[in-house]
Amino acid sequence: MSSDVATAMRETSNDFLAAFATWKTDPIMALRAPECIHDMLPASLKRSSKNNEQFRSYFTGVERAMNDVKMEMHDYFASVEDRRAWFHTTLTATSVDGEPYDNEYMFVLTFDEEGRKVTRVLEMLDSVKTQAIYARLAKAREKA
Repeated sequence: MSSDVATAMRETSNDFLAAFATWKTDPIMALRAPECIHDMLPASLKRSSKNNEQFRSYFTGVERAMNDVKMEMHDYFASVEDRRAWFHTTLTATSVDGEPYDNEYMFVLTFDEEGRKVTRVLEMLDSVKTQAIYARLAKAREKA
């Protein structure tokens, strides 16, 4: 595979992170191939694999939960031969309850032949922080 694919994969990875930083469903979905599958780990979170329709439904439900989202990529590694990229990121935001929120992620993206669309997302996140924010958001919904 060519260096053009490597460049495309890096650009798509950067675009993926920028889309997540919008915390809006449509920009995130725009980078996904029609057959894309999203897996959220660790398994202790008990999140099933999601196709595009399922992920859109899920993320539409959580997109109102965060404001002022910032994501930063710390490490990036890619295998052009496997059409995969791995990157470590951190997120900071303000949740709808007005409190600060941060989390840490490791994404593994698999790309189409051109490196422009994501065919699989493997998202590993800090499960303790994720469970804590879900509990906080549930309390905020009860008060509303």
